Amino acid sequence: MSLPSPDRPFLPSWLRWHEWLDAAGRALNSPRWEPGYVLLLLGFVLVYQIASPIVVGDTDMWYHLNGGRYFWEHGSVPSSPFFSFNDPDRAWVNYYWGFQALVYKVHALAGYQGLVVLRAVLVFAILALAWGVIAGFRQKETTGVALLALFALYVILVDGRGYQLRPHLFSYAFILFFVYVLEHRPRWVFLLPPATIAWVNLHGVEWVVGALIGGAYLAEFLLDRRLGRDRGRGWGYAAGIVACLPALFVNPHGVAVLWSSFAHPADITQYVNEMLPLSWEALFTVATQSGQLGAQSAFALLFVFTIYAVVATTLGRRMRLAHLVLLGGGLLLLGRGARFIWEWALLALPLLSAQAATIHAHPHAGHGIPPSRATGLVVLLLPFATLVAKFDFSQPYPFNPEGLPRGIATFLKDARGEGNLFMNPSYAGYVQWELGPRVRVFADMELPPFGDWDMFRAFSAHRSAEAFKRLKAEYPIDFVSVELKHQALAGFLKESGEFAPVFFDDAGVLYAHRQRQQAIVDAHELSSVNPFNLRDDKVPFEQRAPEIEKVLALDPRGGRAVHGLTRGLVDAKRYAEAEKWADLFLERQPRDPNSYLLKGVILENTERCPEALAYFRRAFPLSARDFHPSLHQHLGSCLYVIQDFATAYEHFEKGVNIYTRNEPGETLYQYAFSAVVVGDARKARILLKALLYQTPESETRLIERARGLLAQLDSDPSLSAGLFEGITR
Repeated sequence: MSLPSPDRPFLPSWLRWHEWLDAAGRALNSPRWEPGYVLLLLGFVLVYQIASPIVVGDTDMWYHLNGGRYFWEHGSVPSSPFFSFNDPDRAWVNYYWGFQALVYKVHALAGYQGLVVLRAVLVFAILALAWGVIAGFRQKETTGVALLALFALYVILVDGRGYQLRPHLFSYAFILFFVYVLEHRPRWVFLLPPATIAWVNLHGVEWVVGALIGGAYLAEFLLDRRLGRDRGRGWGYAAGIVACLPALFVNPHGVAVLWSSFAHPADITQYVNEMLPLSWEALFTVATQSGQLGAQSAFALLFVFTIYAVVATTLGRRMRLAHLVLLGGGLLLLGRGARFIWEWALLALPLLSAQAATIHAHPHAGHGIPPSRATGLVVLLLPFATLVAKFDFSQPYPFNPEGLPRGIATFLKDARGEGNLFMNPSYAGYVQWELGPRVRVFADMELPPFGDWDMFRAFSAHRSAEAFKRLKAEYPIDFVSVELKHQALAGFLKESGEFAPVFFDDAGVLYAHRQRQQAIVDAHELSSVNPFNLRDDKVPFEQRAPEIEKVLALDPRGGRAVHGLTRGLVDAKRYAEAEKWADLFLERQPRDPNSYLLKGVILENTERCPEALAYFRRAFPLSARDFHPSLHQHLGSCLYVIQDFATAYEHFEKGVNIYTRNEPGETLYQYAFSAVVVGDARKARILLKALLYQTPESETRLIERARGLLAQLDSDPSLSAGLFEGITR
């Protein structure tokens, strides 16, 4: 065979890796692929948003829907808490009435699917405008990777807020539209006054941000005029900005909208998480997990880059007045709470884009991609990796009610309940939308019209018996909804003797007043089952089961009820009955690891261990780490039964800890036997001793087996696989 010559390469072209790296390097230096990446990413985000259901972040969207319903039914802007029994006549400036009217009409025409599409369109518009701002700074010699990496970080950041359909999405779009026009399209300035009218009626509280943007660019224009600089902006540009001021007052509240930005409760940062002040750690902490980058980490990267941009533009004498004012205003907002990181990021975008545009493409000696550009390429892949990892195909679509008091709302609707309902304001938005005027809540999270004193009374009544007593002395309360995590309130209700539990769902328990709601109490009181702990065995399961079945009949989608009934039947060893409910639980709760665990346990105890293994394994990716030991124990037990002792031993190693938990005696025996088979006599001895030490004398069969195995170990330390006759249950 002849040797390769320079004219005849030894390797085929597709194996010459250096040629591939050279080609990739040349492509990254070229601007021609940038539009393709942007279109691909925007299209991906649009599909991701349309495919993602409406989920619970907070219940604000539902009180907006309720406000919109009021607007269309009454023909007037709701300017009082008409849905509340707590001073319902107080007046306030409803600065997002336009958003309420819009989302209600969309829902009326297209349901939750329409809301999904509206959210997707808004997120797409925000990101398209963000790219418009970024791309407008591109220079001929600029490397596109820097600008695209900046855009990629903004995609991740916006996604962290874009899953909720709330008025802030309109504000983000308007912020970027104003910046885009004033920065790159001065001839479009005539569009800003009508945009102001739309903005102030959709989310008027953010008028200060619009004023900041207009003021920043107007100040820069006047400074440029004074210094003789020409940016191609005439006096019409200034007139268009000034015209936004009278446009601001084209709203139902007139000049009163000006106070809306300053009317928030003084102590709001103490009970609204998104208003909590940012910590110093949040400004500089970046964490990735499995190729994903969260919105908080994207913010930290942008904040660090902003510091660099300020230093670089100042030293290079390139800092523009408008960019400096926008950044300063953004920092002031950032100081008001964590929810303003998005406003800050949008206001900092012109400065960041201008700095990214100064990063030029330089020829790179040698093969491949230079490290800086390779880093940029990794950042470009992060939005795809992050969004793909977050997407869950098993969620109900187009609306996932998980975390909402859906069952309680359905029960009250079907029972035709009327009156005053006291509940956590955080969830009251959903209930007021579902139940309408028949049921009034104490307060939701609209701040205003509600204030610090309203929130204090609501929250303190959940933790103080005296506070609850005073609250029910102030108002006639017909129903109380108690979240599963707020069981102190349930204790106050029991002590008062005035309320009876009548229903429970996946989020909480509903109590009704015995006298004012006598018909509902007579028909639905839960007297045997503990609605907070369906496995509470103070009352025999035979007495609890009918009440759980009754709740299921009223709300067939109740996950806790199905789980409680299945678990109770399993504990009672009524496996044939339990399997029917376990299959239903799996069908309705495919993301709940308990559904796979229970099905597996039933199969395990009906001599179908090979089938059970698959269910136990499917529960792992759906469950938290503290759930895994139980799964490992069941896997070990089934593998023991089918005599795969080596694998059983591996799972018992991960699932059994005699020092921190009181493990079942049978599990300890199986673990010890598996340890003997694999040659771990030391582990087997300690397990058998632990079993004998903690097992009651009444369990004679288990004790005999353990003593027998321990005796054989003592007589023959090399004992291993000759003990298969010991495999009995």
